Amino acid sequence: MNLVFAVYTEDSTNVANEKVSARLARLRNHIQRVQAATTPTFIVFVAPEFWFMHGHAGSDRLRWYSKAERDKTLKGLAAASLLFGRLLLVGGSICWAKTEKSWGEKTEWLVRNEAPVHYNGNLLALYGKRHGGGEVYAEDTLRLYRARRGAIDLQMYDPNGLDPSGNRLYNIIQATGNMSELASLTRNTVRRGPGGTALPAAPGINSARDRYDGRIRFVPGADEPSFDIPGGTLTGGVEICQEHNLAALQNNSGRGATNFHLLTSNTVGHNAAHENLASPGYFVHAKAGCPPELVTLSGTTRTVVAANQWTQLDPTLHCIEVPMPRGL
Repeated sequence: MNLVFAVYTEDSTNVANEKVSARLARLRNHIQRVQAATTPTFIVFVAPEFWFMHGHAGSDRLRWYSKAERDKTLKGLAAASLLFGRLLLVGGSICWAKTEKSWGEKTEWLVRNEAPVHYNGNLLALYGKRHGGGEVYAEDTLRLYRARRGAIDLQMYDPNGLDPSGNRLYNIIQATGNMSELASLTRNTVRRGPGGTALPAAPGINSARDRYDGRIRFVPGADEPSFDIPGGTLTGGVEICQEHNLAALQNNSGRGATNFHLLTSNTVGHNAAHENLASPGYFVHAKAGCPPELVTLSGTTRTVVAANQWTQLDPTLHCIEVPMPRGL
């Protein structure tokens, strides 16, 4: 009788954007690979933050899922959690946006980042991240402008062009680069000769950003991060990336210390002081592009499991078997 932990660490910012069905298919395939490679009685599978998001850094499309894509993801994760009889599935996080418009006001994009926890086809928790980080970038205004308006005027005035006397020129050039680089151009100015008035170097990009500036905002969650695990007496809790720096699970768990502390992240590392564990306890961390992490607590004995003790089934898929604890 074994408890199996599986951690999936593929980074959505380095993977071409795909349909929701493709992401779900890959996740299902990895669950089945873990099941075939181990002798599980209970499986805990954790994916990284933003796995369900159009996160590829080089893309100019909207990064957030629509509500329809979010709902399709939740339905697919529920189905995936049925692949093994006792599977606790944290499907990374879903970053999505909902539009809202009050009477007479401009449309706003409300961005949420949610970590769904499924077991046996049931949603145990749909935890909304409380502390933002990575959900909204400056370039998202440009992505939104292009999606709704079709194109951005990328003509700009060269801030580096000089005439033979060393005076700045006001030559028109064509801006190039990805959305992040284009957004940074809004800080540039040029002057028509020495002492001239500072003028925006990229008026079209400025205009595109200004159109949606202040109309995109992260909406923090207020959900309960802890939950009971069916079929036993143990509890779990989930945390998303930046929250771990702020000990969000410690501070907000309605069940106090939990037997499973499940962290899904994109950039944030593990902080031992912020573990929220009761014995028997397991801290599991899936971080995009990084080795898996597992810390166990038995009584007062805390053990950090080395990364080389995990079995690597794929460069981004790792699993490890430990004895089944009582109460699960």
